[in-house]
Amino acid sequence: MHEKEFAAAAVRTAGPFSYNTSTLRFYKNGEEISLSAKENALVKLFFDHPGRVFSKAELYTLIWGNDVIDENAIMVYINRIRGKMEDDAAHPTYVQTVRGAGYRFVV
Repeated sequence: MHEKEFAAAAVRTAGPFSYNTSTLRFYKNGEEISLSAKENALVKLFFDHPGRVFSKAELYTLIWGNDVIDENAIMVYINRIRGKMEDDAAHPTYVQTVRGAGYRFVV
C-alpha cells in the first residue's frame, strides 16, 4: 500500500467528525480537537464501536486497564470529551448517557 493510500485508509469519518488512526488526530467539521491520551483512547473506542453502550466498568477496564473502577474519573473524562465534541455539552447528542447502563457514541 502506498503512503497516500495508507493515510486515506487510516481516516475514519462519522457525522461531523473524522479521526486519523495513524496520527491519533481528531477533527470536528475539519477543525482539530486536541485530546489527552485518555480522551484519545475513549474517542477511538467510541469511534470503533458507534452506537454500542459501554458500561463504566467496561470503559475503566478497556481504557485504564484496571478492574477497580473509579467512576469519578470516567465521568470527568466523559465530561471533558463532551466539552470538546458537543455543540452544547449540557445537552449531549454525540456522547450519550444511557441511564443505568453506561455511555454510547451516536452520530
